[in-house]
Amino acid sequence: MPELLMVITTVPDRAIGLSLSNGLLEQKLIACAQLLPALTSIYEWQGKVCEATEHLLFLKTTKDKYQQVETYLQAQHPYDEPEIIALPIVLASAGYGQWIESIVQGES
Repeated sequence: MPELLMVITTVPDRAIGLSLSNGLLEQKLIACAQLLPALTSIYEWQGKVCEATEHLLFLKTTKDKYQQVETYLQAQHPYDEPEIIALPIVLASAGYGQWIESIVQGES
């Protein structure tokens, strides 16, 4: 089984989260997206402390698709510098892992 990843990004609203998710799914770069509703992000940007309401997007993919996912997000995301973080999925049920692999390999 290939190495599985969960890629995390934040988006300004639900519509953008859905658009990014659908685009990544259509290109077989992810197997699943989970869009969580409003959260508050507090961060420093360009010398100022900012506070924003955002949505959290979890994307399930494989390590070999990561660069394509990042490239897609960089091109399609409305933020100047979007958060794009990949965490390894250390353990997953065999069936779930195989499902992710089959989707991103275009075997579905």
